[in-house]
Amino acid sequence: MKFEITTFFVLTLTIATLDPGWTLPTRGEENFLVAQSKPRIICPEPPGKCYPSDRGSKSEIKITNPPGGALLPDNNQLILSWSNVEGATEYNVRLEKYGQTVWDVTVSQTEIVYPEDKPPLEPGNSYGLIVEPIGEIQDIKPGRTTFRVLTQEDANNIREQEEAISAISDEERRLNLGELYQEYQLFTNAIATLKEGLQKNPQSVALNQMLGDIYWKAELPELAKSPYEQALRFANSPNQKADAHIGLARVNIADKNWSEAIEHLETARENYKSINDPGSAAQLAQFIGEVYQSSQDIANANEWYNIAKTEYETLKEQKRVDYMEEILGN
Repeated sequence: MKFEITTFFVLTLTIATLDPGWTLPTRGEENFLVAQSKPRIICPEPPGKCYPSDRGSKSEIKITNPPGGALLPDNNQLILSWSNVEGATEYNVRLEKYGQTVWDVTVSQTEIVYPEDKPPLEPGNSYGLIVEPIGEIQDIKPGRTTFRVLTQEDANNIREQEEAISAISDEERRLNLGELYQEYQLFTNAIATLKEGLQKNPQSVALNQMLGDIYWKAELPELAKSPYEQALRFANSPNQKADAHIGLARVNIADKNWSEAIEHLETARENYKSINDPGSAAQLAQFIGEVYQSSQDIANANEWYNIAKTEYETLKEQKRVDYMEEILGN
């Protein structure tokens, strides 16, 4: 069964990516295994880039909750939070539905709870949240995001799948829940579940890595940095180290720290090569080329694109070969 998402935009938004359609899976217990083998995709199929060109601007307030995506209809105590802006004395907070203001308030703090005496959030509807700083500030744009309240039918499906999850450990249960919540873009639920798990087990590489990935998907790279660093700190295997390095590379790209990003990607590539994973190594060669291109270093970009092309040829990935040739021809 599939449900389509109608994304609501308020002016020009920085939002988490919503899939145009969701497949609500009927899963057996075996499908919940976190260790289930999946093809590793670092760079999407051509013409997709390894890193989106825009993961938000540092010149705007970052709304940290809800970070886009979706909410369950029984979220009665919705916490709204955003980043602090130096020089701001107050913040105007506005909630809109299809362009119409349903609630607004001016506060001095950076976190509030949506009031129970205000219009309830309606299942199946999309909302825009806008936070605008007030005070002696310069070049800071209002923060904007959208989120959708799931229908009760969606929520019932999710609850059934939650109950079906069986796990050996608390860590495994939370990882399975994190995967489930991500399928429905329930970033708020996934983040809360993983953070609770990390309070019990702060050295968990898997929990830290997933938390970083969710923050990155929600276009909050500044919040992804710490869990990625923790994942790298406690990583034992080349795969774990490579994943953490890729996450940190993405964080550095968001800050335009090109050299640091390239260093992380090159290290991740060596990790994959050490375990004979040529597919991931080839994608990272492409990724490095993209970073050099973003930094306007075309010579090094072309060198890495050629490396990627050669390795894709060896792997017989013709679509990726053609894409590299197209880039090199421009």
